[in-house]
Amino acid sequence: MSQQTVARRYAQAIFEIGKESGGAGMLSREIARFADVYSSSAELRSVLDNPLIAEPEREAVIIDIAMKLGLSAISQNTLKLLTRKRRLPALTEIAAQLALLVDEEEKVVRAVVKSPKALSDGYIAKLKATLES
Repeated sequence: MSQQTVARRYAQAIFEIGKESGGAGMLSREIARFADVYSSSAELRSVLDNPLIAEPEREAVIIDIAMKLGLSAISQNTLKLLTRKRRLPALTEIAAQLALLVDEEEKVVRAVVKSPKALSDGYIAKLKATLES
C-alpha cells in the first residue's frame, strides 16, 4: 500500500474524529504543527521511528513535544496511535490530506499567484478582495 493511500485513509479517520468533536480545523492545524516539527528534526524521527525504543518511551516523547506545542488530547492520542502503527513517516502527507478535507468541508479554495515581478501592495489587496468574493 502506497504512503499516499495510507495518508488518505488516516486523514479521513482523523477528519471524522475532528468533526465529531467539533474541532476538525483545530485538529488539522495541530497535526500539521507536529508534522512540521517531526519532518524538520532528524533526531526526533530517529527516536520515534526506532523499533528498539520501547513504546512508552516514544509516547513520552510525543506527549512532551505535544505539551510544548499546546496540542489537545485528541491530537496527542492521534499521534500516539500513529506512532504505535508505525505511520509517522506518512505524517506530512497525512497532515496535507487532512488540510484538504477541512478546506473542502469549510468550502475554502486556496490559490497560488505566480508573477514574473513583485506585485504592488495595492494590487495584492485588490487581488485578495477579488478572490475572497
